[in-house]
Amino acid sequence: MTITHLEISNFKRIRVVNMDAVGSVTVAGRNGQGKSSILDAIAVLLLGGAAMPPKPVREGEEMAQIIGDTSDGYRITRTITPDGKTKKLTIIGNDGMSPRQPQAWLDAKIAGLTFDPLAFTRMDAKTQAATIRKLTGVDVSDLDAKKAATFSERTQVGRDRDAAQGALASLPHHADAPADEVRIGDLLAKQAEATAAERRRADLARQASDARALAATRRARIVELDAQAAAERKKADDEIARLTALIDAARTGLASALSQCEASKNKNAADAVRQDEAAAALDAEAAAVVVPDVSAIVDQIGNAESTNAKVRANAAHVAAKAKAKALADEYAAKTAALDAIDAERTKRIADAKMPIDGLSFSEDGAVTFRGVPMSQASQAEAIRVSMAIGLAMSPELKIVLIRDGSLLDADSRALVADIAAANGAQVWIEVVGKEAGAVEIEDGAIVGGAA
Repeated sequence: MTITHLEISNFKRIRVVNMDAVGSVTVAGRNGQGKSSILDAIAVLLLGGAAMPPKPVREGEEMAQIIGDTSDGYRITRTITPDGKTKKLTIIGNDGMSPRQPQAWLDAKIAGLTFDPLAFTRMDAKTQAATIRKLTGVDVSDLDAKKAATFSERTQVGRDRDAAQGALASLPHHADAPADEVRIGDLLAKQAEATAAERRRADLARQASDARALAATRRARIVELDAQAAAERKKADDEIARLTALIDAARTGLASALSQCEASKNKNAADAVRQDEAAAALDAEAAAVVVPDVSAIVDQIGNAESTNAKVRANAAHVAAKAKAKALADEYAAKTAALDAIDAERTKRIADAKMPIDGLSFSEDGAVTFRGVPMSQASQAEAIRVSMAIGLAMSPELKIVLIRDGSLLDADSRALVADIAAANGAQVWIEVVGKEAGAVEIEDGAIVGGAA
């Protein structure tokens, strides 16, 4: 849908304009003559209050009116009061159809009417991105925010990982240290056990010596008894010789003495054997006692603190190594999360129906064309993209308003015309000065009358 006929009276600087439009229209004239008012009138005709200027009615007039005929057979008439209110809006089709809610009917057709390609190229990156998101319905701002947060988290994890690895490098590791710290109390207990065993062995040795001494005493007693027996025998012989008469008595006495001596001898011999056996048993028990190397234990006690320092250092090294690995794993997880966000972002943009191939969003949310930010695009690329966006925003009403047409060079003007022709669109472009084929406005009217 385009505009085929336009009538304007008392709108802004326009006194009266009555013109037919075939294809695109160039509106020319000096500044302040009313050429901008024609483009504003088209916007107000279709958008109403959304495009209404502060003083829509020409100075000294009571009412302004804009009438437009469309290529699909509708006549739209809007009457405006000086305070910017629409007094009356009518839409009548060739078949007599008239919508009950005319503005709502228009709004459904002309969502992007006021889009100006040149204005889009001058928007900041954030506003451009918001326009594209509104048009395509694709919104990656949540992913961009999530990525920024994840990137910040990964940066901190990276710092922590690097610090942990630095700390790990500064910690010594002793390969000769045992796995656990030496317990000095255990060593002292072993020392006490060794000392007690040494004392036990000495005590048993003394007992064995005492037993051997007692056995020697018993053997000396046997010698004494042998000597005593010999003396008794000599005494008896002497007594026999001297006392023949008493021989029987002497023999009896001798037999008794010999019997007593023999019994005592046997007893002492048996005691001597038992003491020998006891001494041998004590020797065997003493030999079985294992006495640890007390000097080695003493050395271990002296080196315990040094050994324990190494064990603690190794434990700190292991903990630092584990922390460094955990942080490295977390950093890798954050990197994977960033990759997943990028993949989702790419998918959303790829799934969106862009108005022109090559249009996308950079990681910072700015609009790009073929990977280049719009701020760095050539004028031809910027116009091509902007025209595609403008036409996509108003698929039914294919009207593009360009208010600063004088900023376009001849090649850019030709590019706009080609894109419009290829898409069946109508371009209303405003330029300063005179131009062949243009509608020239002077003092609020078309030079030469109706055009």
